[in-house]
Amino acid sequence: MVMFLRLVGRTTQSLRVATVLRELGRDGERIVRRTYPDQLTDSVAQAEHPDADGVAGAVRTIVHRFDSGVLQSIGIAEIVDHACAVDMTVELVPRIGDVVATGSDIFRVRGGGGPADDARLQRAIAVGDERTIRQDPEFVFRLLADVSIKALSLAVNDPTTAVQALDQIELLLRDLGGRRLDTGVVRDAHGIVRIRRKVPSWEDFVTLALVETRQYGVASTQVTRRLRAILISLRDLVAEPRRRVLEAELAAIDTSIIHRFESEYDQRLAKVADTQGLG
Repeated sequence: MVMFLRLVGRTTQSLRVATVLRELGRDGERIVRRTYPDQLTDSVAQAEHPDADGVAGAVRTIVHRFDSGVLQSIGIAEIVDHACAVDMTVELVPRIGDVVATGSDIFRVRGGGGPADDARLQRAIAVGDERTIRQDPEFVFRLLADVSIKALSLAVNDPTTAVQALDQIELLLRDLGGRRLDTGVVRDAHGIVRIRRKVPSWEDFVTLALVETRQYGVASTQVTRRLRAILISLRDLVAEPRRRVLEAELAAIDTSIIHRFESEYDQRLAKVADTQGLG
């Protein structure tokens, strides 16, 4: 009986929104740190997509020959090793998380050549039925943002849950804001580019994480106050080039508040930065 009661208690605890959000946040921390291991050490953020030189030669296209699905991951080390062996540069056409149709372009290649190369590259990607967070930090933010905006629907009207989701979003953005995000170009030991791929920028992450909550939560003083606190905290933390999107979001919140609240008193309340939203 004691074991059964403990099982019921643990199950109930694990189904609480706060527990689910925290577990998702922890998963997000792991994937962010694995995907972006290098910290920003300069006072100015580096270019997110730097120019780079790879192998010269004509470009040939490799199409996806297996079942359609979502691109879940790519074997970066495997591709780099193979690209070095046959002297080629590989461009991944879709982004991680994109839908890949049978017969669509999956790689653009310079150098190398032959069916063996094409088959090995095909084996280096994983395509499945749905997105996963394995190599997709954006998907973590997508899941957290979904919780937030669903809580703000008229049918639910639960801004406190939205604020709980924003708590986890802030923790992830604070971690991400101090990391190098220019992982779209991978070089070998000799500095030759072996992989090019599309990766999200800092602005992409901020937009994904916060914009929809701002749009759906503008009627909630609790949400606008929490959003402002996040943006001000991040603005004081990140390098100057990364502050522009944060300033734009702060300005958008002010505009939305003016249009939503007629009373100056309500506008003043909604414009306060509050780490708890509204108590």
